[in-house]
Amino acid sequence: MLVKFEESCRVIERKAGEDKREVQVILTDKGKDLLSEGVSLIEDVLSHYQLDKMEIIIVK
Repeated sequence: MLVKFEESCRVIERKAGEDKREVQVILTDKGKDLLSEGVSLIEDVLSHYQLDKMEIIIVK
């Protein structure tokens, strides 16, 4: 799945760490834009509901 996001969607870059089992995933500018758009859409939907019994945290 990471390969698809990296090669065809171009929303992430992968870099191998010193330990070959380690993989670092970095958002590209396109990935950051899509994430920001998604967060805005989620916040808009959630603003229509009373959230007194649950707390939803979206870290930007």
